[in-house]
Amino acid sequence: MKCPNCSNEVPDKAKVCGYCGHRLKAGAPETEPKKTREPVTTTGAAPGWRWGIIAGVGAIFCLVILAGAGYWLLKFRVPAANEPPAPSFAPTLPLPPAAVQSTQQTNCNEARFISDLNVPDGTTMTPGQTFTKSWRIKNVGTCTWTTDYLIVFSGGDRITGADSQALPGNVAPGQEVDLSVNLVAPEAEGNYIGEYALQDANGGKFIGFTVNISVQAAPTRQIAYVAELDGKRAIYTVNLNGSDIRLLAEDGDDPDWSSDGRKVAFVSYRDGGHIYVMDADGNNQTRLTNNSSYDICPAWSPDGQQIAFVSGRNGNYEIYIVNADGSGERRITNNPGNDDCPLWSPDGEQLLFVSDRDGNYEIYVANVNGSGDMRLTKDPKSDGSPDWSPDGRKIVFASDRDGNNEIYTMNVDGTAVTRLTNNTGSNFYPRWTPDGQRIVFVSDGVYVMNADGSNRMHYYTGGVPKWSPDGDYIAFVDNHIGELNLYDLYAANSDGSNQVLLVENVSYQFDWSP
Repeated sequence: MKCPNCSNEVPDKAKVCGYCGHRLKAGAPETEPKKTREPVTTTGAAPGWRWGIIAGVGAIFCLVILAGAGYWLLKFRVPAANEPPAPSFAPTLPLPPAAVQSTQQTNCNEARFISDLNVPDGTTMTPGQTFTKSWRIKNVGTCTWTTDYLIVFSGGDRITGADSQALPGNVAPGQEVDLSVNLVAPEAEGNYIGEYALQDANGGKFIGFTVNISVQAAPTRQIAYVAELDGKRAIYTVNLNGSDIRLLAEDGDDPDWSSDGRKVAFVSYRDGGHIYVMDADGNNQTRLTNNSSYDICPAWSPDGQQIAFVSGRNGNYEIYIVNADGSGERRITNNPGNDDCPLWSPDGEQLLFVSDRDGNYEIYVANVNGSGDMRLTKDPKSDGSPDWSPDGRKIVFASDRDGNNEIYTMNVDGTAVTRLTNNTGSNFYPRWTPDGQRIVFVSDGVYVMNADGSNRMHYYTGGVPKWSPDGDYIAFVDNHIGELNLYDLYAANSDGSNQVLLVENVSYQFDWSP
């Protein structure tokens, strides 16, 4: 018989048309005209389930057996237009090892941070203090860093300095390089974190590193001095106007301020005579050296990280250096004579001192690593009281080579010796002004002259003059009336005016706070 829906021939006893799925009544007469057969398609069909003849594999299907008809039919589902495709059930086989490719690759510009070289995080600075921050970086990329690469400020708190500067030279892959920036601490107090990065020639930035400092105002200008207390030498401080005298150490001598004004190094005889440090208010007194002899003359390095001193532990006085925390003690000089109190060069690379190792007092210099110990003066008479010029290019000193003590200058290698004073008196203890323009010295009182010896002026009686760090004031001592080895401490303006008595009955040992 024919299906009334699609006009295809179907078995007489079929209940469902195998072409279109129409339900039939077995043996029903033809009531519909013959129609042309059209293939079943899902294109454009509404979503849902449909019946059709099995035509292949790969579809999700359900089989039914038509009772008495012997036909296999397929029930399939038409997906909605926005429905995602059914997942594939084909097995995934692992690729052979040769076919697996690594996803890791080394970029052209890659770097590894090695270490901070100075100015540790949280370092305290005073407003306007200049400093250099340095890092060590390694090139772990594939490209050479050229001088077209820059160190650039990239974010965070802006600390005064150049926004960018070129690398010091080419850095090939695998090489390490030390990078530095010159900076000035902000004027306002607070904590500052500046961020820096490397930048390639195309402006691309990679690897970051930071500067982390704390800016605190310097304490009020003070002078630390030594005076007797219950039969012992003690350290006190006094303000520039003579006010607020405070006891710092009941057993202390020879004070020396750190460059940031936060610490004072000193000698204490409480346990034999050793180098100590304490906070500027006298707290946290800490012993740095430990031996059976005396350690004296402590002197802070310009960066405040080390202290040079003199020790008699080997039977004669030699120069040593110790870190500010007491670690890393090392001997700098080694000779049969006695080496006197050292002075650091402005760049912190050398020590200037007097020694009698060659039979009379002469001036020497040595590198802080112990090398380069060199005699600068070579005269049968005594040379002493040396002082570095602020730029580190000249040395001023006193000598009796011409029959009486006069003031001279020379280059740092001992050449170009020039006499500045010429009189019948005894001239000694010369000291440069912080700007290097003038020299103060002692003769029959305190005098000041230009750095070339001209314009000599007598200021006042007294001795051991020392400039304040800003050059605005001079402090000095004068013998206390009727007392031997006791002095009165004075301060005055740099032009000699406004002389003020600060404190009486003191030692000649004193030092300005920064």
